[in-house]
Amino acid sequence: MEEKNKKKVMLPPISQVGIVVKDVAKTAEYYSSVLGIGPFDIQDFELRGVVFHGEPVTAKLRIGMAQMGPLQIELIQPLEGGEYYAEFIRQKGEGLHHLGIEIDDFDTYDKVLAELTNQGVGVSLSRRGRRQAFAYLDTETVGGVILELIHMEKQNS
Repeated sequence: MEEKNKKKVMLPPISQVGIVVKDVAKTAEYYSSVLGIGPFDIQDFELRGVVFHGEPVTAKLRIGMAQMGPLQIELIQPLEGGEYYAEFIRQKGEGLHHLGIEIDDFDTYDKVLAELTNQGVGVSLSRRGRRQAFAYLDTETVGGVILELIHMEKQNS
């Protein structure tokens, strides 16, 4: 009975599909040449200030990004550290990791995150900087997919 009384959290549309892979360059080449998705912008990143279940972690990742209509396709390859992604590959192999939901401003991001937390949804991996933030939500046990809240400050053109 308690479940029916919970307030539904209203989320913006999905804007990103995150896929964990063993080789970003190989996957991007295949997606581009065979599926027509791309071009991919591939870069190496060092993540600092990331919190994994309450503990600070660092990681070096290779990320490939491409637009496919309104969706951003994100390919993620763990290079060093990045146990969160490497564990995914060990347990499940390559594949769909998360669906990303972009939130335009920090106030709304904080409000949505607080509403989800109040509903009992935990955060497994997160980072918050001055201009951007992300939080992977513990939603994998129902439906097998993680939801990610994303805020990136827009650059003025």
